[in-house]
Amino acid sequence: ALFQELGHQLTLLDLNGGDPSSLTYTSALDALMRFADAHAHSKLRLIGSSLGGYMAARCAQLLPGRVDRILLLGPGFGMSERWSLVFGEEEMQRWCTTGFRHCVTSKGVEVQMPYAFIQSGLQQPDYPKWGCPTLIVHGKRDDVIPPAVIEAMLDASPDLEQCCYLQLVDDDHALTAPATLDRIRHLATTFILGPTPSALGTPPCGPAPSAEGGGASE
Repeated sequence: ALFQELGHQLTLLDLNGGDPSSLTYTSALDALMRFADAHAHSKLRLIGSSLGGYMAARCAQLLPGRVDRILLLGPGFGMSERWSLVFGEEEMQRWCTTGFRHCVTSKGVEVQMPYAFIQSGLQQPDYPKWGCPTLIVHGKRDDVIPPAVIEAMLDASPDLEQCCYLQLVDDDHALTAPATLDRIRHLATTFILGPTPSALGTPPCGPAPSAEGGGASE
């Protein structure tokens, strides 16, 4: 509704392909690339959260001339090193043996997540390399992808450090605190819809609302 109010089109992609029980990194990336192909004459500005954030960055890497800028919310980088830390070695072994793991989606739907999801992720780079202007919003209390993972990624890549701006907020991986939602709303309108940032050494979209203040945006 926010984008429509401002006269812009926002397309919500279902990276699950309508069936979360068949989700893999490959199928999610294919869905995004098909969308890009269908809009071959348009510049893309992408917003993605967690796995969607990873996919937005991967798309920017694969289509460097097409993706204009990206807003990443708690992006899922470096997960091949973290699955066993998130779920535990025993659970990962059980998942591998049975081929599926019982999960509940963000919409509360129970699904059997295939182990092929993990296997397909191992075929993708943990840390994509891309070059378009990027704003990353990450929770200081994120225990799925700790902010240190993102900071280390940027420190290890001068090119990424030049195009990325990282904002840490007082939140966890879900990024659903009222103040965080308020900030994301502000960033979506100023960074994604605003003029192309000329430099990311300072906030590319001006001062954002304080992460400790403000009300819910929805």
